[in-house]
Amino acid sequence: MIGQTMWGAGWLALAVAMGPTSVSAQEQPSGSDEAQMRGPAAAAEPVAVDPEIVVTGTLLRGVEPLGASTRAITRQDIARSGRTDIGEVVSLFTNALPSRSLVSNLQSTDNFSGGVSVDLGGLGVGSTLTLLNGRRLAGSGETSGAAVDVSTLPVSVIDRIEVFSGGASALYGSDAIGGVVNIVLRRDFSGLSLTADRESDVTGDPGSSPTTGVAALGGLRWSGGGALLSLSYRDRKALPATSRARSQSDDLRPFGGSDRRSGLAQPGNITALGAMLPGLPTRSAAIPAGQNGTALRVADLRPVSGFPDDPDFAGNRASTGSFSDLMPRQKIGSIYAAIDQQAGDWDLTLDLLGGLRTTRSAGFPSASYLLVPRTNPFNPFGQDVAVAYLFAREAGTPVYVDKGRSWSATLGGKRDIGGWRLETFLTASRDSSRFRQIGGSVDLDAVDTALAQTDRARAFNPFGDGSAQSAAVLGQILTEPEGVKRWSTLQMASVKLDGDLFSFPAGPVKAAVVAQAQRTTYDVRAATDQSGSRKVFAVGGEVLAPLAARADGGPSVFDLSLAARFDRYSDFGNAFSPSVGLRYRPVAGLSLRGGFSRSFRAPNMPDVLGTSQTETIFIDDPARRRTVSVPLTSGGNPDLKAETASIWTAGVEIAPEALGDVKLSVGFTDTSYRNRIVNDLNPDLAIEDEGILPPGIFVRNAMGRLVSIDARAFNAAQTSLRAVDASLDYGFEIGAASVRIGADATYTLRYRNRLTANAAFRDDLGELGNPRRFRANANVGVSIGRYEADLFLRHIGSGRDRNSTLQPRIAADTTFDLTLGVGLGADREGVYPGRISLSVRNLFNRQPAFADQRFGFDYLNGDIYGRAVAVKFGWDW
Repeated sequence: MIGQTMWGAGWLALAVAMGPTSVSAQEQPSGSDEAQMRGPAAAAEPVAVDPEIVVTGTLLRGVEPLGASTRAITRQDIARSGRTDIGEVVSLFTNALPSRSLVSNLQSTDNFSGGVSVDLGGLGVGSTLTLLNGRRLAGSGETSGAAVDVSTLPVSVIDRIEVFSGGASALYGSDAIGGVVNIVLRRDFSGLSLTADRESDVTGDPGSSPTTGVAALGGLRWSGGGALLSLSYRDRKALPATSRARSQSDDLRPFGGSDRRSGLAQPGNITALGAMLPGLPTRSAAIPAGQNGTALRVADLRPVSGFPDDPDFAGNRASTGSFSDLMPRQKIGSIYAAIDQQAGDWDLTLDLLGGLRTTRSAGFPSASYLLVPRTNPFNPFGQDVAVAYLFAREAGTPVYVDKGRSWSATLGGKRDIGGWRLETFLTASRDSSRFRQIGGSVDLDAVDTALAQTDRARAFNPFGDGSAQSAAVLGQILTEPEGVKRWSTLQMASVKLDGDLFSFPAGPVKAAVVAQAQRTTYDVRAATDQSGSRKVFAVGGEVLAPLAARADGGPSVFDLSLAARFDRYSDFGNAFSPSVGLRYRPVAGLSLRGGFSRSFRAPNMPDVLGTSQTETIFIDDPARRRTVSVPLTSGGNPDLKAETASIWTAGVEIAPEALGDVKLSVGFTDTSYRNRIVNDLNPDLAIEDEGILPPGIFVRNAMGRLVSIDARAFNAAQTSLRAVDASLDYGFEIGAASVRIGADATYTLRYRNRLTANAAFRDDLGELGNPRRFRANANVGVSIGRYEADLFLRHIGSGRDRNSTLQPRIAADTTFDLTLGVGLGADREGVYPGRISLSVRNLFNRQPAFADQRFGFDYLNGDIYGRAVAVKFGWDW
């Protein structure tokens, strides 16, 4: 009944309202992007509030959030920074970690598409809510709908990006645990704007990965309305791992690390199944280079000690970097259209956005340990042996191709009713990913069959470099993996009413109520198909009351905000999310704030709706000291609950008028994140910690015998995060020069995780692949007439690698970026129709701090790309 009422209300309002509500800075005056000269770039700073604007972190117009702050960067800041990739733009916020570094397909997340999702505080991309123009988007297919991929959003049409650091489920529902990122696109523009840019790495290394981008923006304004259309295209070449000294080999000993090359090589390594290889003094031997294996003799082999998977193995080794790409070839095209029109008392708008992304990257060929029977005609030993083998010559290097498609459409409107504002919208979006692998794969079952053949023309030969394999064998073992298609959709209707309830002596009490209905789907088409859908119905509201007035009639001294939201899900249950915020302004220019909220994250649909399956496995049971055969159940778990979090915030903002244009903001966040879903339980490892796991995973009978394992996803993990964010923005004039100094920093006090409430917390702060304790950005910008210069500093604090004995400490990284710009054309009161800029990223070509893992750096915190020079040109008509 609630759902039918909601959908009906949404359609009724939209019968006369065809466009989305303006949020944040969408109603800014028109002006050029690259062409506009507005002073030096600023760091992420608190948002200036317009009486008609709804800032991220509140439902109310003309106010700022009380319990936590919202920081923003504008399109002018982005232009002055020289950044053209949205992942790099997001990194201007020190507490926002992109879900991938420049390394794409080879990082720990296996991000084959090169997609970009935002992770606030390191809680995971699924715990950060990403909005577009204040609206939800469909989650990316590759993340099972858990996170929004923003990689296809064109930087050229971003008006501003707002980041709210704190729990916000009381306002927005699921996912807003780490905070909210709201990307606001341009709306109000008249004329034509063209931009083009070219960036290439200039490192002194042999490889290069240039990027070319073009964008066009056109807009018309007429009485009571206007329209805007943007087209953009970007093409980035692949960057092979061989193009960087540190990544071209997995042997990191020259850099003080370990040898991480694989013993699965070509030619391979032979290992005896017994004590020694016949005729050799060792258990292992390396097949010599240049050997095709057709006439291999035992005397030709090189005896080596140890086994191919030993870190100090002296046999044949293979490096990932010999085959793989550090960065994929990526082509991105996007289109954005916005229309607004006044119709009587209604302000109507329509937003349309579409993106296409094609990614190609090279990876590591298939490899395996092969059991070669004594009957194999190429086996020189006359007894069964094992060969660690890489199918490089037979299968070739695999190429991963991912084609992403996304679109969104929003219809809505707003109108004033007395002193209140009615806003309504319908939005729909879809994100799909089609992944396939070309080459590089073999059918291992077919290989086993071919190894058992006694006819040389039909038998697989693992004792050489692969050059002597027969066509019949190749036709039997080579295979093309089945492609995978994933997509998710979202449809949502919303109605909101906000205005003044009544007045206190300190000012009006503002209130907002909202009701929403949402439907999402997730589908996978692969070897095992999955599909599911869920409906969400929600009601919520917010009240802000000024409780104490100032004697001089200025802003209220003490303010209180209360918000709450109830979400009802069709698949797993309900969620209630309250929040409270306080602000105290004892004197002009000083604001103290604090707040508390409860937030939640709904389970991924594949985890809760996916079908379960049971198979029999063999597992070593330490309690019985034997290997046992038991049924293992995996897949979806309909009993999953929402992940929940309690978030405390506090902060201070200082903007003394006596010091002029200066703003300082410091905020503290304490997040206790519970009931996190564990969906990748490894039974072989988990059985060692059986005592700390919830009951029902390892099931034993009365005699203590293991009878079954339930490895489906379950709620148990916990994270504790405490962090301080600070920003400074200071502008002043020196003669004809305008100077701006900015800084943005995040200091993480605590980042701890544990698998269950019975386990001890593990300190992951600064650990490899996790957030570092300290991150900071700073910039100094100077403008003199048509000339401008900006110098940026980016600092990432030191870290550690608990798994490395050779290099347990990861040093800090500090890099500098420089941007020089010149306004072109006639001066029109400080605004120039054209602009050309030269940007140098990583000015001194500093390599990332060494980490003893593949490619030699921390993928989350480092950048192996090196120095890059970009030229950007823009002109407005």
